[in-house]
Amino acid sequence: MNSLIELPSNNNYSVYFVPKGKGKWRKITAPSDELKSFQKKLMGELEKLHVHSSAHGFVKGRSISTNAFPHVKKKFVLSMDMKDFFPSIKRDMVEATFEFYQIDKRYIDYVLFEEGLPQGSPCSPTISNLYCHNLDLELSYFASQNQLSYTRYADDITMSGDNFDKTIIETIKAIVKRHRLVVHPRKTKVMWRNQRQIVTGVIVNDKLSMPVEKRKKMRALRHQYQNLPIGEKRVLAGLKGFDTSIKNGKITMEER
Repeated sequence: MNSLIELPSNNNYSVYFVPKGKGKWRKITAPSDELKSFQKKLMGELEKLHVHSSAHGFVKGRSISTNAFPHVKKKFVLSMDMKDFFPSIKRDMVEATFEFYQIDKRYIDYVLFEEGLPQGSPCSPTISNLYCHNLDLELSYFASQNQLSYTRYADDITMSGDNFDKTIIETIKAIVKRHRLVVHPRKTKVMWRNQRQIVTGVIVNDKLSMPVEKRKKMRALRHQYQNLPIGEKRVLAGLKGFDTSIKNGKITMEER
């Protein structure tokens, strides 16, 4: 990729924390306006590069529903999260990725914070997808050799199939570790056909569908729309987008 983007004059971030439930907080590192503008331009260029077909997060033409679709009607669905995903992708990992894709290395200082990918940067998701290409390659090969389906949405790994073996979990952990990332020890879940199987928030037992509690909330907010505060209107917009993604995903995937 050629050097097309002017470098910003600063590399400044604002750091703040947002609640993520159960008394825990997520650290957000927000770039300055000038730096964010640069990162958005870089993101636009990086999005032109090839990422693995198993990666569905932050990829044009793919979504939560395309990520969920391969896991419909499976006897088991295995969900695993990678811990501290963006910050775990360090400078040397980014440098190797930029070298492989022939991206100007002068950009590296402007996509890192404390020597890792920051949570608040517009281009962190795209860079992480590029870095994870070999991880996706190895996990998808393992899946194909074992009659399993594999997808990844950012830090969420999903595998599904009809024959479960506990060694699947250990193999995935080992593959992830080889790529210098770590599976979260408390976020591994096996969902069976007699349970509600959910992939990136989408029910996949028999077809793609929205969980009933989300659908009920969306209907309730629609009825109260004129009197909703701005925050609740944003929640409704998010639920509508979620519903649209599922419907569009059904059409997109079933036509393939």
